[in-house]
Amino acid sequence: MLQIINAIFVVLQKGDIMKSNPIYRKILFIVSILVVSFLVLSICIYKYINNFGFVKEGSDISVTNYHGQLSAFKLNDNEVFFLGSNRPECPTERGACWIYNMPITETPSEIYNVKNGSHKIIHLPDNILYQPKGLLLNDDNLLLVNAAKTKKLPKDNIGIKGTDFSIYKTLILIDLKSNKIIQTYDKKINKKYEPNQQYTSYTLLNNGKILIIDFENKIAEIYNPKQNDSIIVDFPYNKNKKNVVLPYKQEQALIFGQTKNNYDDSDTVIIYDDKNKTFKEFGHTYRRSNPYIISLDENKYLILGGIIYNPHNAMNLDVREIEIFDANTGTYKIINQLPYLLKYDWRTDRNSFGIAFIDDRYVLLAGGTQGGYPFIRTLKSSLIIDTKINKIKKGPNLKYPFSSHQMLKVNDDKILIFGDDSWVYHKKIQIFNLNKRRY
Repeated sequence: MLQIINAIFVVLQKGDIMKSNPIYRKILFIVSILVVSFLVLSICIYKYINNFGFVKEGSDISVTNYHGQLSAFKLNDNEVFFLGSNRPECPTERGACWIYNMPITETPSEIYNVKNGSHKIIHLPDNILYQPKGLLLNDDNLLLVNAAKTKKLPKDNIGIKGTDFSIYKTLILIDLKSNKIIQTYDKKINKKYEPNQQYTSYTLLNNGKILIIDFENKIAEIYNPKQNDSIIVDFPYNKNKKNVVLPYKQEQALIFGQTKNNYDDSDTVIIYDDKNKTFKEFGHTYRRSNPYIISLDENKYLILGGIIYNPHNAMNLDVREIEIFDANTGTYKIINQLPYLLKYDWRTDRNSFGIAFIDDRYVLLAGGTQGGYPFIRTLKSSLIIDTKINKIKKGPNLKYPFSSHQMLKVNDDKILIFGDDSWVYHKKIQIFNLNKRRY
């Protein structure tokens, strides 16, 4: 079509008709405007049809994701619950926390409505201390996993350090409807070992029990909320911190992460069986600590990101390999690699990003950081991973650069992006709106 229009222009320009008749000059001008408009419209339509969506700015939330401490739960297709805290806090958000007698500061929980952007502030009972870490057992019951029982406290100093994590030895179950404490339980593992934040995981199994693993002390505890009791089980594996534990089938869990002092290409996946109360080796994945994992179906898991320890130069290196782990066979397959942000520079690997399902085929990877200290920058870009053909394409940019954040698909239309833990420390919610025409 463009060739035909161009040929007409050439004929008109060569003849004297353009010089003698102003009408034809007007026609040429109008045709030129139409051609340019057609080209612009075609580009816009192409981008719209081939784009997975766009990101818009949401409102602020009061809760923060400082040091990765933030729990958020989908209540329904429109509402998300953000867990707050009640604990000794630093006088400033980034202040030094080594001082004693820090004031107890409550950060209220809140329910955010994605549809209308409203916030509902929730004040949990004030006679407990708790970190912003918990599990939603059902629509009404919230289990605080790092909590402490106290008498009713005034908002003043209590004589402990803000970084003193040893006081949080109690599980506290709260009814969100009545905002009352249902039951409390002192963790058995903390009668022998002090609570630690970085090495302990809490996983809600599909049978309703809670699997607690202290990777540093190689011990596990299985808590039954219905009976308000638990049992201790040895964890005979030497794993690094920041492992990922996912529920598997009805009463099992899979543990992914790097084994200490293991420098092979692959590493061991551990399975916990609640029926037999045992841990055993289950399969192998590519070696990495702190991986990002999404369950594609009951037996296949997309694994990416994380770090590996390089014994040759004593540095942690970001992992670019993307793999799929098959629980049926206990094996993994490398399907692609995260692209370099700049070629020929090992510091340009992307890390500290967020991931979420778009649908059963596509995965959204957004934000993160790039570079090594002191040249670290936080990213706004995103990627779309096609798990069907194992390809990666560019996604929409975020409104703000985020890192170490979380992403939660609320409904078929929207993915929430929140909890930025970069030095900018955004409290904004960003909303990824899915483009339905793309499907």
